[in-house]
Order: sequence, then C-alpha cells, then structure tokens
Amino acid sequence: MYIEKHGNRFRVNVFEHGKLTRKSFATLEEATAFKTAHERRVRWSRRPGIIERDKHHITLTPAPYALAFLSDLHFGNAMTDYAQAMRDAEIIRDTPAMYAVFHGDGIDNWILPKMAGLQRGQAMPYDDEMQMFKEWLEVLGDKLLVVVAGNHDNWTYTLAGIDFLRHLVRPTVIYDQHQVVFDISAGASRLRYAVRHKWRGNSILNPTHGLERAARDIDADVYVGGHTHIATLARYFTVRQRDRLAILTGTYKRHDHYGHALGLPPSEHSGCGVLVVDPSKDHVFVRDITKSADYLTFKLRA
Repeated sequence: MYIEKHGNRFRVNVFEHGKLTRKSFATLEEATAFKTAHERRVRWSRRPGIIERDKHHITLTPAPYALAFLSDLHFGNAMTDYAQAMRDAEIIRDTPAMYAVFHGDGIDNWILPKMAGLQRGQAMPYDDEMQMFKEWLEVLGDKLLVVVAGNHDNWTYTLAGIDFLRHLVRPTVIYDQHQVVFDISAGASRLRYAVRHKWRGNSILNPTHGLERAARDIDADVYVGGHTHIATLARYFTVRQRDRLAILTGTYKRHDHYGHALGLPPSEHSGCGVLVVDPSKDHVFVRDITKSADYLTFKLRA
C-alpha cells in the first residue's frame, strides 16, 4: 500500500486479494489517515488469537519437528541468565524444524504500587528490560508460533489496561493473555496442546498436579505450564483411558531473592524444555535444548 499524488488529489493504492484498488482524497492528511486505519485493520484481522483463542490449527511439513517451550525469563532481574536465554533463542532460530512456544513472564515488570521497592532494586531500568525482551522475541522471528502472557506481563493490563505483549508479537503469532489450545498436524500425526502460564491446583508431592487436573476440563494431548520456578520436567499421566503429557518449565533466574524470602527451594534447570515429535513414533521430551537440537537434526537426516 502506498500514497501517490494524482493531479491535485492524493491517491492510496491498496493491493488486496490479488487486486489493486484506489482511493482518492483531497488532502495528504486524509490519505495518510485512511492508509493508517486500513493497515491497522489488516494487522488485527490476521491475529487468530483475537478471534477464538481455543480453536487453532497449525500444519507443519510431515517430518519430525520440535517445540521448545520457554517461560519465566524475568528480564530486568540481576539473577537472570541473559546469555543462556539468548543462546536458546538462537538455537531455535538456527535449527530446522524447531519452533517455539512462549508462555509468560518475559520481564519482571514490578510496576504495581506495592512492588515499587522491587523495581528500584532492579539491575536495569524498566525501558531496558522491555527492550531486551523485544530483542529476544525478534531473534525467534517466525519460529515463534504461540505466546501466552504470564502474571508479570499482565500486571501492565491490571494497572493501565494495556496488553503490551500483544503489541510486541508478530501478527501471525497465536496469542492470548491467559490460555491457548491449538493443534499441530505433521503427516499422520496430530497433537493438541493446552498452554497456560499458571494452572489451577497445587501439590507439594506432584509439581504437575495443576496441569493434570486441567485434563478433566480440557481435552488435549500435551499440557504446558510454568510460573512455579520449580524445575523443567515432564510427566506422563492417564485420563479417560488415554495417555497425556504434562510439561512444566522452570526459570532463567539462577537465584530468586523473592523465592528465598518465602522459603522456596531453588529452581532446577532453565526455563526451557523441548518436545521432539516424530509422526511415525513416540515423542521425546528433552530438557537440554542443545541435545534436543542435535537429536532433531539426527532424526531429520535419518
């Protein structure tokens, strides 16, 4: 879409559905306003997450693929392993058939009044943590398929009614503030994923209790969550005579002062876990993203 001067008027040329249409305006300001409004409508019409959050289908080439589940970056925190977070994003970007799902807490975002003291103790200003998170998302590029906001991300909406994460992700990304359920088809394989940052229900004996409890209400093959900072792990469970998989991701924070104050144990592993799916065989969960990339590459060459 572009604006051109045509005689004493200004014309907006719009390419849509393979056809060219023109709109004529008396002033440049009117033409610019039309162009801006039209581009906004197009951007929002391409966001499937805004239309129906629980009805999404992604088709991939019929070959082994991998989904890297990432959460709890907490950019802005002095204890976050920024180098590891960036390395993981670069591995996803550079590994064929590996894609990403991000499910919350990209920044600390201590903006609520009762948290002002925490924000003053941050390793960097708020603008810098937001910029780092934006750059991290840009590294993932079109490998990022799904994004769900976390409680830290949603504090901006709580305080000001602004869903900043929606505006950071690309229009093609499936996005929701709370939950996304989507299917991925690859050849004869079709798996349904249910993703939230935090699931209802806790257990001191089973860290994936909330994810498994959700299977009573949401029919899926894989349930994904984060938030707890406990560890990155996966556990099979059975509901209604069908095997399902619960995946919990940890955090990129190497030490959590807040968790230490509450008496919580330190987190194990990073905030990333990878599910390698072979349409002809069982899927395999790998906690180490480097090993999962090597394994996927091997499977693609086999």
